[in-house]
Amino acid sequence: MNNNILISTKSNDAMSQAVAAMLTTLGFSPHLYYAATLPMQDKNSIYIDESVNFHSENMPNILPETGFRSIWMRRPDSPYLYGVNTDEDDRKYINEVLYSYSSSLMSLLVHKYTRTAFWVNTMNGRFMASSKALQLKLAKEEGLSIPPTVITNSPVSLRRFHEKHGALICKPLVMGGWGTFENGRAISFAAKVDDIDDLPDDSILIQPAIYQPYINKLFEIRATFFGGVCFSVAIDTQSNSASKIDSRGVVWDSSNCTPFDLPNDIQQMCQSVMRSLGIVYATADFIVNKEGEVIFLEMNEAGQSLFMEQAFPGFPILHSFSHFLAYGNLENWHHRENLTLIDIERSDIYKELRSKARLWVSSPSL
Repeated sequence: MNNNILISTKSNDAMSQAVAAMLTTLGFSPHLYYAATLPMQDKNSIYIDESVNFHSENMPNILPETGFRSIWMRRPDSPYLYGVNTDEDDRKYINEVLYSYSSSLMSLLVHKYTRTAFWVNTMNGRFMASSKALQLKLAKEEGLSIPPTVITNSPVSLRRFHEKHGALICKPLVMGGWGTFENGRAISFAAKVDDIDDLPDDSILIQPAIYQPYINKLFEIRATFFGGVCFSVAIDTQSNSASKIDSRGVVWDSSNCTPFDLPNDIQQMCQSVMRSLGIVYATADFIVNKEGEVIFLEMNEAGQSLFMEQAFPGFPILHSFSHFLAYGNLENWHHRENLTLIDIERSDIYKELRSKARLWVSSPSL
């Protein structure tokens, strides 16, 4: 039986290494691929003759001849040039070349394994799920409550929207990052807009953003879906000023999270949205307003979920997801007390994977 599982990810992603350690414990052979190691830490070759072969000098077994049973596009990284003093235009061109090379490798993987491997998630599914507009459209069609939304770079349209709804939330279409993890990192969060005149027309014009009415909320919900199951927690965002607007302003743990039973009808609607998007794993975010209404905000096909098990060891997310990744379903999965996130984090396998990962660079993209 083919036990190989490819995980395309960033070297600083602990969830990837935890799943890889769990898969190893379960008898599978995970292969962690860190694309950002090209070109400064790795040398790659794609051979095309009577057959197609790929070779990585520093990760020689990354694409075994026997192929893969599953492929997890966890957080695929991008090659990029760093540590070289070169002209900025040259750097931009070289990074475009690196991206083209990486895309060529990915297209070969898709062509070879589309029908033979279980994907979490497929390339097309990831593309479809990246559209916040499509997510909201499908959520509305399925019957989920969503906020009125405009995605725009038009100052005129935004001012009309503000006149109708009052205070707004502005959310970036793509999370951005500035600085480095070593020297201080800033990322783009949602922001409240009370007075539309605080936004100069030029700042609205240069980039489209998501605008929705500001809603007074009781708490937020993070739900994780895969294999027909749902794990969800309520997040107390209102007790800390750092998380009142954007829950990511604080660390999610047992001090601000509690297990939450997401209503079954909402679970079914979310799973229908996932089927329409063509994805099999996702996290979904909701807010609960003062009237107790659960309002859908967005889905993330690569969202974080292990924090739930860190906060509540009774949530067997790591074990069940690893089984789902390996088998494509949870039909024969049974919870085992000695296969928890805590057990894996204490294991030599996990510690070795984390130690090796620290040697590899990760791109500055989020």
